[in-house]
Amino acid sequence: MRKLRIFLQSVGAWGAFAVPTGAFGVAMPVVYPLLRRLRGEREAQRLIRHAVHRYCRMYFPMIHSLVPTTSTVFDPPDGVHARGKGTVYVANHSGTLDIVFLLAHIDDFIILGKQDLEHVPVFGGALKSMGTIFTERSNRFEAQEVFEILCRIIEQGESILAFPQGHRLENWKLRDLKRGIFRVALATGAPVVPVAIVNSRGFLRPHQFWFDITEPVTGWIVARDPILPQGHHRDPRAVSALRREVWESIQEALERYGNRTL
Repeated sequence: MRKLRIFLQSVGAWGAFAVPTGAFGVAMPVVYPLLRRLRGEREAQRLIRHAVHRYCRMYFPMIHSLVPTTSTVFDPPDGVHARGKGTVYVANHSGTLDIVFLLAHIDDFIILGKQDLEHVPVFGGALKSMGTIFTERSNRFEAQEVFEILCRIIEQGESILAFPQGHRLENWKLRDLKRGIFRVALATGAPVVPVAIVNSRGFLRPHQFWFDITEPVTGWIVARDPILPQGHHRDPRAVSALRREVWESIQEALERYGNRTL
């Protein structure tokens, strides 16, 4: 009976995500060019991101109905809304559902993602239609090109989401943050909003498929106070100071909410 429950919960939870995502990805080769022609590229991408945000916001109540031991708390409760100017969102990354948590919490941002994601069938095309910037982190020259692209995006009033700690970890601990996105913030003067995703791996561990959850688990998605960058993007001390302040803000939230449940 327990195995059947886990199977049904997992199929339901993944189906509620995979079916709309698949339909979205299949439709985008038709819908996106049409929207781009009618509204322009930037507005078309913004409309698509907003639609994805609305769906992800509805996704978590569905999960909680299917897997009653789970709950989610968004802080602020109504999510983070566009501020009318470029913002850099920096989040930790430890669970499979992290990007879904963020898409539900923040209503408009451009994702800075790994190059590998661009080539995932259906999903990669959907990410492209949202304006995602793909980068190969090991390529120094491409990194400079991406830096310039991100600066232009910020200067145009768009916001960016980055996971500067890199790939998902096997535990929730926050490691050192990479420098690139902080150089962008310093170069543009964009406020940096640390976002702590707490207990997402309590829903699903990395590379896990089954929602095998017996004890109550609460996911916390907490947007911290914005940090205004100080200094020049070529000054290593300014970059390090900003990195440290963002790291400490996220770490404090991880420690505060790590063992809390509703």
